[in-house]
Amino acid sequence: MCLFSGTKNLARGVAVACALLGAFQLVAEEEQAPLTELETALSEVKTVKTSFVQEKKMALFKKPMITKGTILLEMPEKLMWKVESPVQYVLLIDGKQAKQWDGETKKTVSISLAEQPVFAAVTQQLRAWFAGNYRVLSKDYTIKKLKGEALAFEFVPKPELPQAKMVKCISVTFQKDKKYIELFQIEENSGDTTKLTFSDTSLNGEIDKKDWKLP
Repeated sequence: MCLFSGTKNLARGVAVACALLGAFQLVAEEEQAPLTELETALSEVKTVKTSFVQEKKMALFKKPMITKGTILLEMPEKLMWKVESPVQYVLLIDGKQAKQWDGETKKTVSISLAEQPVFAAVTQQLRAWFAGNYRVLSKDYTIKKLKGEALAFEFVPKPELPQAKMVKCISVTFQKDKKYIELFQIEENSGDTTKLTFSDTSLNGEIDKKDWKLP
């Protein structure tokens, strides 16, 4: 199942998204320099188009669940999360409005972010995550820089946070040029893991208007 795969899974998606997207603010002094460097690099990003593969391993299933899709970002307020296989699902955020399209029902649901403050907060953090605006995110995580050639960090939610009930830790790995995310993995307390790998990432290219249209 994808991270955002329909209205009935929105609560779970919100919890995971909050855990993923709130991670970059509170860090030890020794971690500040590389994170600041990343913020500076990502601050130059105006548009993003990237493919992703999500691998979900669950304790109840022998085989991992694989979903594939595309993410589009256009600063300052447009974001599309598009799942293309094996199911179809689209989340489009544009300013103060969000739309969800479900490939199974072929229906689109519109959401006013002004009327849904929790969903609005999550979508704001989604934009901040993909655009590198880490200063707007909450101070709720213990962060450790991981050893190795690649620049990577581990984020552990503080125990008093709601997302700590589900999420054990998140590891994030950046591309060699440090310009964008290459991989992140979410480890849940249940033992389930979610890994997203990004590829064919295009930064600051023109995104065709038709790419923003829902099916």
